[in-house]
Amino acid sequence: MCTSRDLNARKTICLKGWYKMVFKEADDDADTGLTHRRVSECGRVEIGVYQVLFGFRVRAGFVGSPCCELDWCCGSDWVWVQVFYSIALGILSKRDVSAECFDEIPCHSQVKPSYLDAEFVNRLMELLPEVKAVVLE
Repeated sequence: MCTSRDLNARKTICLKGWYKMVFKEADDDADTGLTHRRVSECGRVEIGVYQVLFGFRVRAGFVGSPCCELDWCCGSDWVWVQVFYSIALGILSKRDVSAECFDEIPCHSQVKPSYLDAEFVNRLMELLPEVKAVVLE
C-alpha cells in the first residue's frame, strides 16, 4: 500500500493549528480516479470514492500526492460507501489543516470489506462517536 505518512515532503503541507478543515465539492479527478471528491478549502486535503473491480473504496489524502492516507474498502454496496465517506469527512472536519491531520486514523482495515472488521469500526467510532450522514448521488 502506498502511503505518504513517511514522506518528508508532507511536513511542509501547511501550518498546524491554522484552522479546522472545511470541505467543498470538487470535480472528479481522472488522474487519480477519484469521484465524488471534496477538497479542503485550503486545497491541501481531498476525499473521494475510488471504484475497484469488486466495489468501491473511500480514499483520502493530500492533493497532488501519488499516495492516499486512507483507503477503506466498502465492498459493492453503495450504502457502505456513504457510511465510510461520512465517517472520513466527519473525522477530518474536526481536525486542523496540518501535515499530521491523518495521524491516528486507521489507514485501512485488516478485514475486507472494512465494515466486517470490528476493531477497525470501533476505532473509527472512538474518533467520531456521532456521524452526520452524507448522501452521494
